[in-house]
Amino acid sequence: MDIGEEELIRSEQVKIVYVSSLPYLMQQQIRKEVIEKLQKLGSYSPENVERAINSRLSDLENVIDVRKYEERQQEEKKRKDNEKENKGKHR
Repeated sequence: MDIGEEELIRSEQVKIVYVSSLPYLMQQQIRKEVIEKLQKLGSYSPENVERAINSRLSDLENVIDVRKYEERQQEEKKRKDNEKENKGKHR
């Protein structure tokens, strides 16, 4: 598998990440951004915020800049994968 294929697979994995499955701090940052944006658009309601938090990260790309969260998610996944790999080597 070449680097391009790996990036495509990672990209597809990020698309199916639900906001509610992200670390709590990241969820809170997303919640804050969503609230601010919805207020600016005049579309704020607690229901709309919860709908955003219960959706896929990629579904929010028209509301907030999700790239930074996608990158952080990829970095976190890569770190966890490396930890698992290193743990397996030390057995």
